[in-house]
Amino acid sequence: MASLVNVTASAGPSPANSGAQNPAEKQYGLMGGTWMRPARTWIVKTESNVRREKKKLPDPPCVICKGTGKVKCTKCAGRGRTNFTELAMLPKGEWPKWCWDCSGSGRSYCQRCFGTGEKRGIIGFHVPEEEMTGSEANGSQN
Repeated sequence: MASLVNVTASAGPSPANSGAQNPAEKQYGLMGGTWMRPARTWIVKTESNVRREKKKLPDPPCVICKGTGKVKCTKCAGRGRTNFTELAMLPKGEWPKWCWDCSGSGRSYCQRCFGTGEKRGIIGFHVPEEEMTGSEANGSQN
């Protein structure tokens, strides 16, 4: 079932609510009058009884990230901030310095699977035995 909700927001006090107002503003709408503060309306669509689908993990999954594609950020140890990473809460008066690597989320892409979640094969190249000739087979290059 979907329902629509109208939300009205005003950028400032409305002329009806303001007690004393300059007569020039009332008459001509000058100096930030009513024409400068239009009421903004957003239509928000909400739905109920919607089931979330679970993300299917790849087969076989990556051994580092277990198929999610994300791991803890190495710079901030998964906290999202770079100051006082060993503490759960910041000391009084301290503001967080957000991690630049993970943008404050505490998660970064897996380095093994590059965020795909799939197990990668061996990196490199393979030269088949039948393509090697006699001089290359025994190791001489001349």
